[in-house]
Amino acid sequence: GNLVAGVGAGVARDADTCFNLIIGCNAGAALNQGDQNILLGCSSGNDLTSGSDNVFIGNRSGATATGSNLIGIGQKAGFEFTGNYNIAIGQDAGYLKTSGADNVFLGRNAGYAQGTEGCTTVIGASAGKCSEGGCNALFGARAGLNNASGDFNTFLGFDAACSSTSGSNNVAIGKAVQLPSLTGDTQLAIGAGATT
Repeated sequence: GNLVAGVGAGVARDADTCFNLIIGCNAGAALNQGDQNILLGCSSGNDLTSGSDNVFIGNRSGATATGSNLIGIGQKAGFEFTGNYNIAIGQDAGYLKTSGADNVFLGRNAGYAQGTEGCTTVIGASAGKCSEGGCNALFGARAGLNNASGDFNTFLGFDAACSSTSGSNNVAIGKAVQLPSLTGDTQLAIGAGATT
């Protein structure tokens, strides 16, 4: 059975939609095949039809998500998740993340614009906010903020490589440390505000 409460919540469910907890106006409204989901909050998991084993908690968290094994906690966290095995915790974390798997976004606006790549870990408020690259490790508020297309980067520290716009295989460690080239590949910068 399912536990459902709220106007429009779980309205599309049928006999084979089982073991779901759906609470909130329009939460899980389209769910008709998915099982073992927890959808709490207005419009959380609203467009989810057949996804299973998802947890969306917060106003509009995972509202247009369609995958399985997803976690979105916070207002609009994981809003557009379509891949599997992704985690977004914080307001607007992973908001535009569509496909791709094994991503973690933790913090307000963390990984906000993440596109289709996978295997990225972003921790910190606005870290990787404009980033769409894959396999990046971004730790610290605003780390990799503007790195729109780089892959395999490691940015560690407040504002680390926040001005970098592209480039792959880069490492920036330290408060506000920037890479020598904002679009280059295979660079290393360590220190506070250092560029070499």
